[in-house]
Amino acid sequence: TRMQAVTIELLVVGAALETALLRFLHGRGLAEEFPERGGADTVQNFSELLRELGSEASVHSLAEWIDFEAGIYQQGGLITYLADSCLLDVLTDTTERSPTFTLPPFRTKEDRTSPPSWAFVKNPFYSTEQSWERVFGRPPRGLSWDRRVYEQLNAPQNLQVNPPALDRTAICKFPIGREPDSSRTEVPDSALIAIASGLDDHRLLEKGAFSSLSGYRHYLTVFIGDAPPTPNGPPVFHFPCRLRPSPLNLWRHLAVKLTLNTLSTATMAKMGRIQGNAMVWVWPSNKKLIDRGTRLICELTSKSYEQSCLLLFEAMERVEKLREKGQPVPSPVALVVEEHGPKTD
Repeated sequence: TRMQAVTIELLVVGAALETALLRFLHGRGLAEEFPERGGADTVQNFSELLRELGSEASVHSLAEWIDFEAGIYQQGGLITYLADSCLLDVLTDTTERSPTFTLPPFRTKEDRTSPPSWAFVKNPFYSTEQSWERVFGRPPRGLSWDRRVYEQLNAPQNLQVNPPALDRTAICKFPIGREPDSSRTEVPDSALIAIASGLDDHRLLEKGAFSSLSGYRHYLTVFIGDAPPTPNGPPVFHFPCRLRPSPLNLWRHLAVKLTLNTLSTATMAKMGRIQGNAMVWVWPSNKKLIDRGTRLICELTSKSYEQSCLLLFEAMERVEKLREKGQPVPSPVALVVEEHGPKTD
């Protein structure tokens, strides 16, 4: 869903917003540098972007990047991305990896007991609070719900007794700014990868982008767009594509999203966290994902939906006991499929 449905949603809704915005601005003699485009132009531009990202040069860069990241993870290492204009796109992809492939989620700067996330993102030019404001284009607004709200919602008992902190202060505890984070480098292997999209991100191609964050073993840059300027920083993985100018930078966001979604999914596939074409390493953390996991078990074990659901909940209990002991945990879905699915060599 994240690779197809959400991409199409971003394309359609983004194009609609841009169309309305340009009609409004052009009617007042503004933003003439952005020509109005129709639906056919949007479809053609998207087709061209897909073709360019599927070119031999882009696929070669992608394959090298996948091999590199998989090698880091297999050594027990961590990846930290640097981003500025596309920080939200990178943030979205990295957070999605946790439930999709049963990876450690982001942890706050105060949490030193949970395992660190395999991938994280930071803005090398701004503080954490400033970076969150750049993500949203405004100061972040969280939820200041207390116990009474959860009682009125008839929420699960654990939420009523211990309401989660979801306000602005809690958001800013995730250190996505330029502050050093030793937990990202105190591992067997580590990499800092700057992701630049278009020449507006030229600062990420320079050595200075890495100056506030040291201690990593590897330093790399990914450039998505036309030919980058001659880099005077780390080596570059280049994804040549045309990022058409638009008021909302729609094509830049689409290009980054498509590239990151493909990278993260293919890397997990290389590490064996799929079976066939099914992402069986999903973590059933909510009702939607419990249903998805149940249907995957149905498909891969030929058991009924009810039987699959019972097996999944039994596996979830077993896995939770491992988690309480601080042991590495598999996906309950993958565990059931391995135990009850067809045997493979």
